[in-house]
Amino acid sequence: MKNAPKKFAVVAVALLAGLTACPNNETEPTEPTGPTVAEKYRFTTGFWFIGSNEVSGAVPTLGESTFTVSGGGIDISYTNVYTTGGGLMGDTDDWAYLYSGNVKIGIVMTYGNSSWVDLGKTVCSEDPFIKDTDLSDMQDTHNGYAGAKK
Repeated sequence: MKNAPKKFAVVAVALLAGLTACPNNETEPTEPTGPTVAEKYRFTTGFWFIGSNEVSGAVPTLGESTFTVSGGGIDISYTNVYTTGGGLMGDTDDWAYLYSGNVKIGIVMTYGNSSWVDLGKTVCSEDPFIKDTDLSDMQDTHNGYAGAKK
């Protein structure tokens, strides 16, 4: 009987493992396993600017885990995108850092009834609405900004 507690533990673990498996060979949902872009920042169509010039035909999209700009000679694509940190801008508007994997690529904001993405260190450093942000480790590859009304 010395082995009874060990046998009980093995049976209990096996039963628990069976309870957590999907019944009838169903598959687990394919939801993102890590952090994502907060819903309030996401948009499916908008406009893309480089400096003060809108790029005709360029369409930005900020999804749950991707940021793309395509068309008008622009082809930007980031995957494994998520938002973290940030703060308030005034009473109701806010901002967060935008990452792709472990690389800080920009800042996202809500402003009134629109969402904005500032992409790249140069653009973010010139934005008068963002104060006290840490841009020291931000990439400076794609500099531009996107906006979309919600």
